[in-house]
Amino acid sequence: MAQLSKTVFGQVHRLVIMEALARADGPINPTELAQQLGFASQSALQASLRDLEEAGLIERCPDSGGRTYYDRVDSAGWAFAEELAERSREA
Repeated sequence: MAQLSKTVFGQVHRLVIMEALARADGPINPTELAQQLGFASQSALQASLRDLEEAGLIERCPDSGGRTYYDRVDSAGWAFAEELAERSREA
């Protein structure tokens, strides 16, 4: 999946991050997402989250007691990410 992510998005973690966000049931915390994806720290997520927020695909939730949460914005981009992730597993 990392190679396909690098080819399509120019970043090796973007696709796995987008797939996780696409499947999330609500707001997601970067630290929890990093743990869920098996990353050593949330620094592997920072550029992707910043870019996804700038693109309008996620938005930062109001302050939650000092913890940052993001929520997915409705977009066909999420279905695209899930489709790409599935294709990478089939290859």
